[in-house]
Amino acid sequence: MAPGGWFRTERTQTTIDFAAGIEPLFSAQEDFFAFLNPADPATYQKALDDLDAYVACEGPFDGVLAFSQGAGLAATYILDQQHAQAKSQHRAELPLRCAVFFSGEAPVNSVILRRDGKTQVLRPGIDDEVIRIPTAHIWGSNDGGQRESELLYKLCSGASKAVFVHNGGHEVPGSKMEEALTESVHIIRRTIGETLAVQRTTR
Repeated sequence: MAPGGWFRTERTQTTIDFAAGIEPLFSAQEDFFAFLNPADPATYQKALDDLDAYVACEGPFDGVLAFSQGAGLAATYILDQQHAQAKSQHRAELPLRCAVFFSGEAPVNSVILRRDGKTQVLRPGIDDEVIRIPTAHIWGSNDGGQRESELLYKLCSGASKAVFVHNGGHEVPGSKMEEALTESVHIIRRTIGETLAVQRTTR
């Protein structure tokens, strides 16, 4: 990540529902910075445009590792890039070759976001959008947002995705979750291996 983050943060005036396990770390009376406000599509559009500008300037990248809301934004960005690629006469390589999503939120339809200024969450089986690059999905069985992570998982290509569900909550497995940490590393390595294999076959 570049110094200062991928994109400019903006203070949001909104009510935040903290994920389980996060509440003890913060006070509901504190001010927070966020990349976007889910209730305000304009901030989602701005975050997507800022991410696009950063990757265009500094990329391409081998992959992206993202958590929670950031994972939803990254997934939306990947789908947006795939859509742009499909419309272009020049089949340029996608700027991200793989993705690792921790407790990821479901992406939104970037076409509707840009056209109508609305955030519509993509639904597997209803929307045809599928993330085609190799992906790893890691979330906790006690995560209140695991349904979002499941939606994101189902929106990815079945041939090149891996999943691990640990016993924790809305978190990235760390040193206190040794077994979950080890298994997370295994599926991330598997995803990187899949990415390298795809690169070799496309050269």
